[in-house]
Amino acid sequence: MKNKRYILFIIIPVLLISLPCKGQISFSGMPAGADFRNVPFIKLPGVNRDKLISIEEQERLITGKKSLRFGKIIPVSLGIDNAGVFQSFEGCQVWRIGLWSPDARGLGLIFDRFDLDDGEKVFIYSPDKKQVLGAFTGGNMNKNKTLAIRPLPNDSIIIEFQFKENRENSLHIGSVVYDYRGINRIINSKDEWYNTSGPCNVDINCPEGQDWQSEKNAVCREFIYKADHGYSELCTGVLISNTSETDTPYLLTSNHCIEDTSHAENTIFVFQYESPECDGPDGSVAKSISGSELKATSENLDFTLVELNEIPPITYNPIYAGWSNLDIPPENSVTIHHPNGDVKKISVDNDPAVVTSYSTFDENAFWNILQWDVGTTEAGSSGAPLFDQDHKVVGVLSGGDAHCGNSVNDYFLRLTDAWDDYSSSGEQLKYWLDPENSGATSVNHRDPYLAVEINNYSDIVVYPNPASGLVSFIQNKFSPGAIRVQVYHPAGYILQDVEMEFTGSRIDLDLTGLKTGLYFIRISQGAKNETFKVSIVR
Repeated sequence: MKNKRYILFIIIPVLLISLPCKGQISFSGMPAGADFRNVPFIKLPGVNRDKLISIEEQERLITGKKSLRFGKIIPVSLGIDNAGVFQSFEGCQVWRIGLWSPDARGLGLIFDRFDLDDGEKVFIYSPDKKQVLGAFTGGNMNKNKTLAIRPLPNDSIIIEFQFKENRENSLHIGSVVYDYRGINRIINSKDEWYNTSGPCNVDINCPEGQDWQSEKNAVCREFIYKADHGYSELCTGVLISNTSETDTPYLLTSNHCIEDTSHAENTIFVFQYESPECDGPDGSVAKSISGSELKATSENLDFTLVELNEIPPITYNPIYAGWSNLDIPPENSVTIHHPNGDVKKISVDNDPAVVTSYSTFDENAFWNILQWDVGTTEAGSSGAPLFDQDHKVVGVLSGGDAHCGNSVNDYFLRLTDAWDDYSSSGEQLKYWLDPENSGATSVNHRDPYLAVEINNYSDIVVYPNPASGLVSFIQNKFSPGAIRVQVYHPAGYILQDVEMEFTGSRIDLDLTGLKTGLYFIRISQGAKNETFKVSIVR
């Protein structure tokens, strides 16, 4: 009997559509149309905003640390087994609950139980539905089944869970993040919050940042939820490469920013928050990843290395920064950072850094920037990378005295000390960044998507390419089962995101709705993924 070969032809029409800004990696879908006017709202306690800000400022004067607190974390215990209301809608069950505080400038969440089955979705939105986060699905789950959600800039929010059967242990809110500074208004209201850093700071897209357009895409802003401390804060971090040139999304920051496993799990990493022009308009915060896994940290050296829960998508234009672990002072230095939570800035020192000690940390483990020639650093800059003259990371910011008007004495942990001063893999960088023990003293920055080449896979064929409409992918890499196909515009935003059952070896895409140009097609299945460049010519 002859073997039969079954091929599934999957035709995906692609339309040029506008998508809502979604602040974190999320999936398709919208809140249910069922009546939500009778959702019960729980009133949250208020906070003394001025007192909290004053306490933080006094602590910063003592410690010199440059993180920035923006929210108070309020413990709650809310789940579908003890709160909210239920409705039926188009064959599924909908659970909703509202949270409200008349003085809050934003409300975020920590789900300490986030265990969703296929097809189940969670949304967070304002009562008027003009601001929507989600859908969050099983694709957002980490191995600990938790999820941190960035604050929605509103004093009241609705949480909605769409499911099909009894799921009382699947979703639970353990904490609410009460944003008392209005950190998300930095994103949404230029007049009130944009440009909150000191006037001496320089946008990354000004002439001073012209030669740093690759490295800037390694730097991100961190929303860190510290339930054990009762507050949330802002820092800066940097994606960093490894000697094996794998796509493992390691990110380096300060220990006083991310101190432990819980903090790593409940941090939101925001990429490409920058003004598109020099002294230009506010930027977008649409590109972020929730959660990470702690790999190494040291209180004695003030550094932390985490692995993000997801590889940043191609639309984030991620760069894994290069590094040098040599014990040689940089001839000149640059840091890229988010002072006061503002859009990405650049600071420049044209002189050599000096080896020194700082605070209570290990002796002679820091680079001292004596004075910035361009810009400065502020609260929110902690964890920022120090780049040397070769554009390699050689340090990470702990703190210092620098501010506009007196931009002197900042202190960056030296990468050479974080490398292997301590023998435990949980207290050094070497084990993670040089996994093959190659002995390398430096690596260059790496674009994880630059290696994508047309028709360069032995097990996948793309044809025709260039194409005028229909494009086919013939492959044997992916197994029968669920796959995900995403089509990206060259400007970075997503045009189509489809999940489907794949039972054969061929995928056909109908791209007739696209204009002439270059597009990216990403096909993924679990940990397997491939990204292709496809040219459309009319």
